[in-house]
Amino acid sequence: MPKRGENIYKRKDNRWEGRYYAYQSDGSRKQLSVYAKSYAEVKSKLLTCKEQARKNSAHLPHCQMTAEKLFLLWLASKHNIIKLSSYRHYESIINVHLLPEFGRINIGQLTVKKLSIFLLQKYKYLASKTVSDILFVVKAAIKMAAKEYYLPQAIGIADLKAPAVKHKNIEPFSRPEIKRLTQKTLADFNPQNLAVMLALNCGLRLGEVCALKWQDVDFVAQTLIVRRNVQRLTISGKSQLFIQTPKSESSRRIIPLTAELITLLHNWQKNSQGEYILAGAKPLEPRTLQYHFAALLKKLDIRRRNFHTLRHTFASIYIEAGGDVKSLSEILGHAKVSITMQLYVHPSMAQKRNNMETINFLKGLQI
Repeated sequence: MPKRGENIYKRKDNRWEGRYYAYQSDGSRKQLSVYAKSYAEVKSKLLTCKEQARKNSAHLPHCQMTAEKLFLLWLASKHNIIKLSSYRHYESIINVHLLPEFGRINIGQLTVKKLSIFLLQKYKYLASKTVSDILFVVKAAIKMAAKEYYLPQAIGIADLKAPAVKHKNIEPFSRPEIKRLTQKTLADFNPQNLAVMLALNCGLRLGEVCALKWQDVDFVAQTLIVRRNVQRLTISGKSQLFIQTPKSESSRRIIPLTAELITLLHNWQKNSQGEYILAGAKPLEPRTLQYHFAALLKKLDIRRRNFHTLRHTFASIYIEAGGDVKSLSEILGHAKVSITMQLYVHPSMAQKRNNMETINFLKGLQI
């Protein structure tokens, strides 16, 4: 009986067929077949042919494609398949980091040693996430090429490990800071301050809150649907605002709203014109909101933190209030609960102290 992954099949004519790949004299890969009357016989033939193909490949010339052509072919294969923001990110990685270093060389010369030295140098001045993304592009492109050409280094490159991504230690806003923020935004109500309240009370991302439309709010059910995201991207040297689908499939979500948020939105709607909640006829510019938030913190004498800290603050307070992590993960739009726990839950010292008191085995005893 054939095992999964053996590429052995029983044909309609009752013969057995085994399929394998062999590299041709030009380095390209071709699928071949062997046939027999029984599974055992075809399996034996297949093993013999695979071994012979392996020996023959050791004497084949390397693919003559340049690394530049490979990376650009891989990028082209992703066009209209991945989000525009991701496409532009990978395009930048290729143009800024990979082509200057490897563009002119043959992909057969793109060795594990060269890549390891290159990545080590990059790690000295780039964020670990960027280095990890660079390696991802290299691996994906090499994997694509290895399906067609003989690349003996493909296995070694596939085994390369990216540096562990170092997550910044984000300090959420304290309850006194939250109180000052809330009082100020309600006293001086404007689109940017409404955006701050929505992010703080719903855990929305910057691009999500800027792209909200009135059709996303259900005043009867008291819910908010996250349907889109707005982001500024550079296309052909020109910065443009793009409206896209949410960050991931799980990012499209329904968030329950409190009665107070419903009242805020209802009052704002009375004087609102246009389909977008914050800016009327178009999405609110993310950079404008970021500048406003920085100025707001300075005015309130609160230590400067970026807008995304509001999302972290929401998550931490949610857990501190006794909310379960699974619900929080869905509200934040995470694909996995582990992401929520690792990145967004920041227990306060008061919460830690309270938990320590809960399991205090010495409590009530004479010491």
